[in-house]
Amino acid sequence: MAEGKTTTFRLRPSRSTIVEKLSEEERGSGSDGMLTATYKLSTVDSIMPRVYTRLLFLYEVANAPPFQLQTDNTRADIASVANLHERIIGLLRASLESTLQSYPILYGRLREDPATGALSVLVKCTAEDVGGGVNAAGATGSSIRLVVRDESETSAAFQELSSEGFPLSKLDGDIFSPFGLLPVVGSESSEGSDQGSVDVFAVQLTFVKGGMVMCVAVHHCLCDGPGFASFMKKLLAAARLGHAVPSNHREEFRMEKLTVAPQIVEDLRSSDEGAKQRLLGQHPEYRVLPQIPSALKASFRPSAGATAKVENVANIFKIPFDGLERLKAAAQPSEPSQSGGEVSWVSTHDAICALVWRCVMKARFPGRDPREPGKSILGQAVNSRSRIVPPLPEEYFGSVNFYAAARMDLGDVVNGASGKSLEKLAVAVRNSINAKTNETVKSALKYIALQDNPALIMHSFTTVNDYTVTSWVAMFKAGDLDFTVEVPASSESSGDSAATVSLTCRAVRVPKAAFDGLGIFLPSFTGRKEGVEVLMGLKKEAMDLLMKDEEWMSFVSRVVH
Repeated sequence: MAEGKTTTFRLRPSRSTIVEKLSEEERGSGSDGMLTATYKLSTVDSIMPRVYTRLLFLYEVANAPPFQLQTDNTRADIASVANLHERIIGLLRASLESTLQSYPILYGRLREDPATGALSVLVKCTAEDVGGGVNAAGATGSSIRLVVRDESETSAAFQELSSEGFPLSKLDGDIFSPFGLLPVVGSESSEGSDQGSVDVFAVQLTFVKGGMVMCVAVHHCLCDGPGFASFMKKLLAAARLGHAVPSNHREEFRMEKLTVAPQIVEDLRSSDEGAKQRLLGQHPEYRVLPQIPSALKASFRPSAGATAKVENVANIFKIPFDGLERLKAAAQPSEPSQSGGEVSWVSTHDAICALVWRCVMKARFPGRDPREPGKSILGQAVNSRSRIVPPLPEEYFGSVNFYAAARMDLGDVVNGASGKSLEKLAVAVRNSINAKTNETVKSALKYIALQDNPALIMHSFTTVNDYTVTSWVAMFKAGDLDFTVEVPASSESSGDSAATVSLTCRAVRVPKAAFDGLGIFLPSFTGRKEGVEVLMGLKKEAMDLLMKDEEWMSFVSRVVH
């Protein structure tokens, strides 16, 4: 592959994939003669952010060329860097194609019913597995883009990225991602004229000197973090094993479990106004917007009144293991009855949330009078697979995110003079998570279904008094994303000898971004033994104050800009 060259491969679904994985109700035929498959997304899928989740997996390539093999006391030069790249591309392409047999939904395009906001994904393929995805009538089937780009002479080398802590500032999405953050409605990226819809999935492999960056991008309405992680683990397991990992397709895509039955929706809407209001009042974690643009175009729904352009900043803060231990100890409730509930224990996650919540509010409201009124919310999405009865499998691919919202007076969040601030905040966070039960989750589904258009629903913690966090810490463990390739020797004297080249994922990042209002606890391959990286987005003025906050920085060992 020549330097600076970008190559795009098209991966297409086979007829057997569509026929074997879907029921007769889900299969159909289009007017253009294509075999079609329709996935109706669930009630909760419909309120997820209309953005692409784009994760960058940064791989160190060990034994990368130029290197040599020792063969019968003869040193033979190994094939060129280009040959190594081709081996990696070939292995990952084969692994992707085999894994997609269990995820045919990813070939499709996302559509929205303009009247109801209901979402579905349409997949098309030719009736015969021939013709490059084009049938006799000239119609084009669905496809996924696998983009390959060589940045080995233009972008930072892997060792430079590693030594600097893999900063987002050197991971520009225009270079490393196949999609922008926002979907483009009616784009031609699937080679067809399927207007009013968007692609849902793409992969890009970008080679840098000494390493590779793999970007996997999926529309957030299709899956949440755990669903994304399940796909990635199967993809890389296929690369290690040489074949796809078995999948229970019907269980992993049972979206009807998170969809309110039409009769229940009808009963809700025909119930008395008092009953409706009681249901609506049970879910302050949501709010309904008066209107938004097309749900496929709209993504981030800005807070009311947020019009002035300000500079946002995103930094990564490393909290080492000893910092986590000290933080958790400081956040443990000493007197449960006085800490806001019956909780007698908080997790490390709760403690990090408490610190983030408190220090962000201090940075946003310097010199705040603790007696001044005003509520503050720390919100987060809670994976509710195990909270539903009967539980969903961890491999379930769709979204099972239900929002938890810890509330407290802003003055109590900011004021730490009593020495009890962190534990009170941590207990509030733990109580909000514990409140996500089978009953509250199913009630939330009814709340969503009661709205005329679910695209108008968003979480309620969007003001300057609030902050949102999401945790990806436990998405992967050591080895889940690593793989090897065999590279043959280029010299004839080396015979059939080959070198094993290891690709080890050293970090997970998102593309370069500047935002305010969100904190992401990044994936860790060793649990919390090596600490936790927290990606924080704030306005520059608040970020400058956070960097000077003695309480915050007492737990932080490194800042990556």
